[in-house]
Amino acid sequence: MTTPEQRTRAVISTRDFLQTLATAKEISIPGLVQSVALGLLRHYPLDADMAVSASMLPSLWLQPDSKSQEAPRIAASTAYLRDAHNKRVSVHTRMRCAFESVYFCCCELAESQGQCIDGMKHPNSEVMQLGLSAMNASASDDHAVKLLATWNAEASPYLPSVPIEAACSLAERIHHIAASVLSQPRPNWVEP
Repeated sequence: MTTPEQRTRAVISTRDFLQTLATAKEISIPGLVQSVALGLLRHYPLDADMAVSASMLPSLWLQPDSKSQEAPRIAASTAYLRDAHNKRVSVHTRMRCAFESVYFCCCELAESQGQCIDGMKHPNSEVMQLGLSAMNASASDDHAVKLLATWNAEASPYLPSVPIEAACSLAERIHHIAASVLSQPRPNWVEP
Protein backbone atom coordinates (compact mmCIF):
# COMPACT_ATOMS: atom_id res chain seq x y z
CA MET A 1 0.00 0.00 0.00
CA THR A 2 1.32 3.42 -0.93
CA THR A 3 1.12 6.56 1.15
CA PRO A 4 -0.40 9.82 -0.12
CA GLU A 5 3.12 11.22 -0.43
CA GLN A 6 4.31 8.27 -2.54
CA ARG A 7 1.23 8.41 -4.77
CA THR A 8 1.51 12.14 -5.34
CA ARG A 9 5.24 11.99 -6.06
CA ALA A 10 4.75 9.07 -8.47
CA VAL A 11 2.11 10.94 -10.49
CA ILE A 12 4.17 14.14 -10.58
CA SER A 13 7.35 12.24 -11.46
CA THR A 14 5.65 10.36 -14.30
CA ARG A 15 4.06 13.55 -15.60
CA ASP A 16 7.44 15.31 -15.56
CA PHE A 17 9.08 12.36 -17.35
CA LEU A 18 6.42 12.43 -20.08
CA GLN A 19 6.85 16.21 -20.32
CA THR A 20 10.58 15.73 -20.87
CA LEU A 21 9.98 13.11 -23.57
CA ALA A 22 7.37 15.24 -25.30
CA THR A 23 9.57 18.33 -25.49
CA ALA A 24 13.04 16.78 -25.86
CA LYS A 25 15.19 18.02 -28.70
CA GLU A 26 17.54 15.03 -28.91
CA ILE A 27 17.55 13.31 -32.27
CA SER A 28 17.69 9.94 -30.53
CA ILE A 29 14.04 10.33 -29.46
CA PRO A 30 11.79 9.50 -32.43
CA GLY A 31 8.85 11.75 -33.22
CA LEU A 32 6.47 8.88 -32.51
CA VAL A 33 7.75 8.64 -28.92
CA GLN A 34 7.29 12.37 -28.50
CA SER A 35 3.75 12.32 -29.89
CA VAL A 36 2.77 9.35 -27.70
CA ALA A 37 4.24 11.10 -24.64
CA LEU A 38 2.31 14.25 -25.52
CA GLY A 39 -0.89 12.22 -25.87
CA LEU A 40 -0.36 10.51 -22.52
CA LEU A 41 0.31 13.82 -20.78
CA ARG A 42 -3.30 14.82 -21.41
CA HIS A 43 -4.39 12.18 -18.90
CA TYR A 44 -2.12 13.35 -16.06
CA PRO A 45 -3.49 15.92 -13.64
CA LEU A 46 -1.97 19.36 -13.34
CA ASP A 47 -0.92 20.62 -9.92
CA ALA A 48 -4.18 22.57 -9.59
CA ASP A 49 -6.20 19.38 -10.16
CA MET A 50 -4.12 17.50 -7.61
CA ALA A 51 -4.60 20.31 -5.09
CA VAL A 52 -8.39 19.92 -5.42
CA SER A 53 -8.09 16.16 -4.92
CA ALA A 54 -5.84 16.68 -1.90
CA SER A 55 -8.32 19.05 -0.29
CA MET A 56 -11.17 16.58 -0.82
CA LEU A 57 -9.30 13.34 -0.12
CA PRO A 58 -6.28 14.12 2.08
CA SER A 59 -5.99 10.44 2.98
CA LEU A 60 -5.15 9.68 -0.69
CA TRP A 61 -3.29 12.74 -2.03
CA LEU A 62 -0.87 15.41 -0.87
CA GLN A 63 -0.92 19.02 -1.92
CA PRO A 64 1.63 19.33 -4.75
CA ASP A 65 4.41 21.91 -4.66
CA SER A 66 3.26 25.43 -5.34
CA LYS A 67 5.22 25.64 -8.61
CA SER A 68 2.82 26.02 -11.49
CA GLN A 69 2.97 23.64 -14.43
CA GLU A 70 2.58 24.83 -17.98
CA ALA A 71 0.30 23.00 -20.35
CA PRO A 72 2.44 20.48 -22.31
CA ARG A 73 2.14 22.20 -25.66
CA ILE A 74 2.90 25.60 -24.14
CA ALA A 75 6.04 24.05 -22.63
CA ALA A 76 6.95 22.73 -26.10
CA SER A 77 6.25 26.18 -27.53
CA THR A 78 8.59 27.70 -24.94
CA ALA A 79 11.38 25.34 -26.00
CA TYR A 80 10.85 26.13 -29.69
CA LEU A 81 10.75 29.86 -28.92
CA ARG A 82 14.07 29.60 -27.10
CA ASP A 83 15.59 27.82 -30.11
CA ALA A 84 14.14 30.41 -32.51
CA HIS A 85 16.26 33.03 -30.72
CA ASN A 86 19.41 30.88 -30.80
CA LYS A 87 21.74 32.61 -33.25
CA ARG A 88 24.12 29.63 -33.25
CA VAL A 89 21.75 27.65 -35.48
CA SER A 90 20.82 28.39 -39.09
CA VAL A 91 18.20 30.99 -39.92
CA HIS A 92 16.21 28.23 -41.63
CA THR A 93 16.11 26.21 -38.37
CA ARG A 94 15.27 29.30 -36.34
CA MET A 95 12.40 30.09 -38.71
CA ARG A 96 11.04 26.55 -38.39
CA CYS A 97 11.30 26.81 -34.59
CA ALA A 98 9.38 30.10 -34.61
CA PHE A 99 6.63 28.44 -36.66
CA GLU A 100 6.50 25.39 -34.36
CA SER A 101 6.27 27.66 -31.31
CA VAL A 102 3.24 29.37 -32.84
CA TYR A 103 1.71 26.07 -33.94
CA PHE A 104 1.94 24.46 -30.48
CA CYS A 105 0.22 27.51 -28.96
CA CYS A 106 -2.55 27.16 -31.55
CA CYS A 107 -2.84 23.44 -30.71
CA GLU A 108 -3.26 24.12 -27.00
CA LEU A 109 -5.84 26.83 -27.64
CA ALA A 110 -7.74 24.73 -30.16
CA GLU A 111 -7.93 21.87 -27.70
CA SER A 112 -9.08 24.24 -24.95
CA GLN A 113 -11.92 25.20 -27.32
CA GLY A 114 -13.03 21.56 -27.50
CA GLN A 115 -11.26 20.54 -30.74
CA CYS A 116 -9.86 17.01 -30.58
CA ILE A 117 -6.47 17.24 -32.28
CA ASP A 118 -5.23 13.71 -31.66
CA GLY A 119 -4.41 11.99 -34.93
CA MET A 120 -4.54 15.15 -37.04
CA LYS A 121 -1.74 15.81 -39.49
CA HIS A 122 0.93 18.25 -38.38
CA PRO A 123 0.51 21.10 -39.07
CA ASN A 124 -3.24 21.40 -39.53
CA SER A 125 -4.71 24.63 -40.91
CA GLU A 126 -8.01 24.15 -39.04
CA VAL A 127 -6.14 23.86 -35.73
CA MET A 128 -4.13 27.00 -36.53
CA GLN A 129 -7.23 28.97 -37.46
CA LEU A 130 -9.11 27.87 -34.33
CA GLY A 131 -6.11 28.77 -32.15
CA LEU A 132 -5.67 32.17 -33.78
CA SER A 133 -9.40 32.86 -33.42
CA ALA A 134 -9.33 31.89 -29.74
CA MET A 135 -6.64 34.49 -29.08
CA ASN A 136 -8.25 37.14 -31.32
CA ALA A 137 -5.06 37.43 -33.38
CA SER A 138 -4.67 40.58 -35.42
CA ALA A 139 -5.02 40.44 -39.19
CA SER A 140 -1.28 41.04 -39.60
CA ASP A 141 -0.39 38.22 -37.16
CA ASP A 142 -2.89 35.94 -38.89
CA HIS A 143 -1.32 36.77 -42.27
CA ALA A 144 2.24 36.21 -40.99
CA VAL A 145 1.27 32.83 -39.48
CA LYS A 146 -0.27 31.79 -42.81
CA LEU A 147 2.92 32.79 -44.65
CA LEU A 148 5.02 30.72 -42.23
CA ALA A 149 2.60 27.79 -42.50
CA THR A 150 2.73 27.85 -46.30
CA TRP A 151 6.53 28.01 -46.22
CA ASN A 152 6.64 25.13 -43.74
CA ALA A 153 4.24 22.99 -45.81
CA GLU A 154 6.25 23.52 -48.98
CA ALA A 155 9.50 22.51 -47.21
CA SER A 156 11.21 25.22 -49.21
CA PRO A 157 15.00 25.50 -49.08
CA TYR A 158 14.49 29.28 -49.27
CA LEU A 159 13.40 31.50 -46.41
CA PRO A 160 9.84 32.84 -46.23
CA SER A 161 8.99 36.48 -46.86
CA VAL A 162 8.75 37.01 -43.08
CA PRO A 163 12.11 38.19 -41.66
CA ILE A 164 13.53 36.11 -38.80
CA GLU A 165 13.24 39.01 -36.32
CA ALA A 166 9.57 39.42 -37.22
CA ALA A 167 8.99 35.65 -36.96
CA CYS A 168 10.56 35.59 -33.48
CA SER A 169 8.51 38.62 -32.38
CA LEU A 170 5.39 36.96 -33.75
CA ALA A 171 6.16 33.73 -31.88
CA GLU A 172 6.77 35.66 -28.64
CA ARG A 173 3.55 37.61 -29.03
CA ILE A 174 1.48 34.50 -29.81
CA HIS A 175 3.11 32.61 -26.93
CA HIS A 176 2.35 35.41 -24.47
CA ILE A 177 -1.25 35.78 -25.64
CA ALA A 178 -1.85 32.01 -25.58
CA ALA A 179 -0.46 31.68 -22.05
CA SER A 180 -2.65 34.58 -20.96
CA VAL A 181 -5.80 33.15 -22.56
CA LEU A 182 -5.15 29.70 -21.09
CA SER A 183 -4.60 31.11 -17.59
CA GLN A 184 -8.04 32.75 -17.53
CA PRO A 185 -10.78 30.80 -15.76
CA ARG A 186 -13.31 29.28 -18.13
CA PRO A 187 -17.04 29.25 -17.41
CA ASN A 188 -18.53 25.97 -16.19
CA TRP A 189 -21.37 25.73 -18.66
CA VAL A 190 -22.16 23.45 -21.53
CA GLU A 191 -23.73 24.59 -24.76
CA PRO A 192 -27.14 23.03 -25.51
